[in-house]
Amino acid sequence: MQCEGRDLSLSDIRSLEDSRLSESEWQRELIGIPNGKLKRPGIIQLHGYEVVHIFGCVHYRYNAAGLPDLHLRSLPPLSLRSLIVAELKTMKGVVTEQQALWLDAYAWAGVPTFLWRPSHRDEIPLILNGEPGPFQSAWAAGAWRK
Repeated sequence: MQCEGRDLSLSDIRSLEDSRLSESEWQRELIGIPNGKLKRPGIIQLHGYEVVHIFGCVHYRYNAAGLPDLHLRSLPPLSLRSLIVAELKTMKGVVTEQQALWLDAYAWAGVPTFLWRPSHRDEIPLILNGEPGPFQSAWAAGAWRK
């Protein structure tokens, strides 16, 4: 494939595709399609985790604006990462201050906390399998303030 007269590598093509992915499309890739006729597990279920997605209406109803998108619990037998929290963003998405405060709280409490973008697709299975880091998508508590 070519763009502007030059050959594109697979990495270039993937980066271009990732940049066009919406947050809801990225979410479906991770958590699958849970309802309807077409049920398809996502990356998270395929690696032995249950997932809770926090919907917008819950944020306002319980006054928890910024609560991370995904809360994952490993299925028995429990792993080193029995609980994982992740905020999902597109390649250009920005973490709000409220989201950063929640992510900090989880990270400071010792919960593995991540900011997952489509470019982190390859490391997510490693995280879910309990591989040691460091990981690019790991949330560093307080780093957003710099």
